[in-house]
Formats: sequence, structure tokens, C-alpha cells
Amino acid sequence: MADSLRYRASGRVPYALALTALAEYAREHPEPGFAFGPLVLEELESQGLEVTGPDLGSLETLLAAVPGLVRSES
Repeated sequence: MADSLRYRASGRVPYALALTALAEYAREHPEPGFAFGPLVLEELESQGLEVTGPDLGSLETLLAAVPGLVRSES
């Protein structure tokens, strides 16, 4: 069963930094797999960033270090 986290940001730069961090993390840690998106900045601004996967503890720590990115409950 997959868990899900959602994030909101103060602008495009935090979203871009978050996407870059997630892509680099995925390359270095292919297992367990996870998904994130949307990948279009306009959609990120309206929907927020969603990360899903079986074990999100490391990703939560990774994204907590992105300036301007905040975890959201909705």
C-alpha cells in the first residue's frame, strides 16, 4: 500500500528545487520506487506537489530541506 505526501510552495523556484532533488534521489535510490508530480510548473502551482510510495520517510526528510516548500494536508 502506498502512502502519499502533498507539498505547496511559495513560487516556482522551490518546486523546481524539489523536482530536482526527487529526480536525483530516484537515480541514487531506485528501490523502493516512488512517484511524484505533476512535472509541469503551472500544474504544480495550482495542484501542489504529490509524492507517493511505500516508504516516504527519507523523501519527507529530503523535501523538508527545500527552502519555500511546505508540507500540506490537502
